[in-house]
Amino acid sequence: MHFDLKLWRMTSGLRSRIALSAALGLLALAVGIARFAFLGQFLAGVFRGETLILPLLAAAAAILLAWFDHRRSRRTASASRHRHAAFKSFGEEFLDAVQGLPTLKAFGPSAAYGRMLATKARALSDSTFWALSLNVLTRAFTDLGTAFGSAAALALGAYRVR
Repeated sequence: MHFDLKLWRMTSGLRSRIALSAALGLLALAVGIARFAFLGQFLAGVFRGETLILPLLAAAAAILLAWFDHRRSRRTASASRHRHAAFKSFGEEFLDAVQGLPTLKAFGPSAAYGRMLATKARALSDSTFWALSLNVLTRAFTDLGTAFGSAAALALGAYRVR
């Protein structure tokens, strides 16, 4: 492995965040492995002939949530493409306005052009923040589902041990 001193100096204020990101990645890996262990226990119960109504309902709910997430992802991708086009269009118009500012001031329509750009910028900002809030809300539901699923698995395990 190559140790680059230039990169080491560039990350001087970020090393703790980088370490935290690596730890989060390892935790996600452990959760993924634990998921397969839970699946193995579930399949062992199926082969032993145990009644597994609750895990089957949980699996059905997980499949349904995955289907909803897939539909949401397609809508988000479409909205992202539209937002990208709007960013590009606004950027081009803004650059034209900045480069042509002396000409606009000389002939007088600078105030109207500025209002038009402000309206477009506000609409672009609103759509961007809407997408951000939707992503945060989706993340909240994902975290809640993970927490409730873990709690249900623990409750089921505690019930079966008793």
